[in-house]
Amino acid sequence: MKSKATVVWANSGNIGFGPVSSQSEALERVYNAYNILDSEDEEKSTEELIAASHAACFTFKLCSLLDQSGFKPEFIETTAEVIYDKNSNLHSHLKVMATIPGISAHKFLERANHAKVNCLVSKALGMHITMEAIIRELAIA
Repeated sequence: MKSKATVVWANSGNIGFGPVSSQSEALERVYNAYNILDSEDEEKSTEELIAASHAACFTFKLCSLLDQSGFKPEFIETTAEVIYDKNSNLHSHLKVMATIPGISAHKFLERANHAKVNCLVSKALGMHITMEAIIRELAIA
C-alpha cells in the first residue's frame, strides 16, 4: 500500500502559509501548514500529529488481531501521549480501554502488546512505548 501527503509552503518562518493535503483529503479539513507550525512549542503540533497517527494505527492493528482471534470489540478507546524530550528522544504512552465480549484480561493484554510492538507507526518511529491496557466489564441489563 502506498500513501502520500504534501505540504506546500509560501514565504518563510511563521509568516508563511500553505495547505497540508493527503490522498483521502482528511488532513485538508483539519490542518494547514501554518497551524502546524504556529505554536509556542515548535514541536507541539508535530507531536499531536504523531500521537493521532499512533493512536489510530495501534487501534486498527488491535482490532485486526481481535478479529483474527474471533473477538468482536464493542468499544475501544485509545489515547497516545507523545513526548519529545530534551535529549531528542521520542516517547509514546498508549492508554487503551476496551469492552470486548468473551475475552479474558490476559488475552486482551497479549493482543494489545502485540499491536503496540507491531503497528506501523511503532515500527516506523522506533520510539520508546509504554502502555496501560484496561478491559471493561460488560454491563448486564
